[in-house]
Amino acid sequence: MNNLRHKLRMTVLKLANGVPVPARPSVSESLPLPFGTSEKSITTLRHLSESINSFNSNQSNKDLLDRIRSYNHEIVRCFDDLSPLADTHLLDIGASPHQYAMEKSVECGVACYVGVGLDIDTTLSVDVLGSRCHLRNMNAQSLQFENNSFDRIMSMSTFEHIADVPQALSEIHRVLRPGGTALITFEPLWTCSYGHHLHQYEEIAQLVPPWAHLIWNRDQMREYLSRIFPENASLDLEQTIHWIYENPVINRVGISEMRDHIYSSALNIVWIVPIPETTDDEGQLHLASDVTGYSYDDLMTRGLSIFMKKIQ
Repeated sequence: MNNLRHKLRMTVLKLANGVPVPARPSVSESLPLPFGTSEKSITTLRHLSESINSFNSNQSNKDLLDRIRSYNHEIVRCFDDLSPLADTHLLDIGASPHQYAMEKSVECGVACYVGVGLDIDTTLSVDVLGSRCHLRNMNAQSLQFENNSFDRIMSMSTFEHIADVPQALSEIHRVLRPGGTALITFEPLWTCSYGHHLHQYEEIAQLVPPWAHLIWNRDQMREYLSRIFPENASLDLEQTIHWIYENPVINRVGISEMRDHIYSSALNIVWIVPIPETTDDEGQLHLASDVTGYSYDDLMTRGLSIFMKKIQ
């Protein structure tokens, strides 16, 4: 278990940089899906992979998408090492709408893959290599599945966005079968150096000092950025201020509160591993600790990876 824990940690550390912040017939037939039994297309894993290759190649942010795809694949592979995915029903919360995790899950031999997320705007049902695969728009706080529907549940880079984390954990417990396992990994937390999530807008993100979103209020941030804000940026100054302090896509849950939510869950924690920060700005770290009251260790934790099990 220690080797697997180390493997997962190293995988997350290696691949997360720059990433936005990826059969049993009788059981398969009994999986209760909220979208019915609509007719599905049938494809091969090779065709699915070629389709994803083609999509990524035609995007201006191809390199970023390729990294996200690799990150999804590595997390699925690590989950498969921890709890074999073959012949299981797997729920992916916050799934990539580009089918990255689906691709690797099929390769691991899942009987059924269901990916849900709020940024999935096109529903999909497809059979790939004997695996039933579905993508649906769905909120993690209100999973539209019956109790005990899934053998495995995973979530990547999603829990920093969920408004009601305890409710999402409660839903995971409800739809996970007794004995089932869940792998949850996410970053960046609000209390890390770039918890503002501006890494999606690199030309703006590089202007914001580490932990400045915790140290400054919105007026102080506006005053600082107004002197150096670039022309023709992806967001204007006011949009940037709104993004940092008000955008509901970020839940602004700090490390202490997030840990409390996880340890209060009905799920049994097998292990929990912090994903450490990489910045070495000691001055900003000291100031952020003074302003927020968070310890250096807390501020230097940019995310968490948790392996959990449902006992009953």
